[in-house]
Amino acid sequence: MDERFIEVPDEKSKTAVRRIVDMEPLLVRWLDYYIKSGGNVQNGVTPASNLRKRLRAVRKEAGLDRWPQDAPRRTFASCWLAVHSDVKRLNLLMGHPSPAMLWRHYHRAVTQKQAKAFWKIEPPPTKTAKSKIVPFAA
Repeated sequence: MDERFIEVPDEKSKTAVRRIVDMEPLLVRWLDYYIKSGGNVQNGVTPASNLRKRLRAVRKEAGLDRWPQDAPRRTFASCWLAVHSDVKRLNLLMGHPSPAMLWRHYHRAVTQKQAKAFWKIEPPPTKTAKSKIVPFAA
């Protein structure tokens, strides 16, 4: 959190290449909210085990029956590209070998208006935060 980056180790990376990804300011605010709300960060924000099971429970609680594969990753890429228009930088963030695939799949996947609305989804004020679910608590 202090340095505001995420390390993606090569063994966890889809392309088997280690990379450092700068955290977007919005992510930092959400993680700060999670921490201040009592979220467990002792061994990282996401659990080492049962992640899929926990995510299913969160989606069920949120009323999301259908969840497209890689939805958060694709949403990030589409909204980031719509606002920043920098496919080369996005390519580095996503860890792809070439920007061609990114451009093909994410360019104009959302409008700039939709992307700007996405980047405005802020966490609630911390002092009133009473989370019903803490999905990643140990």
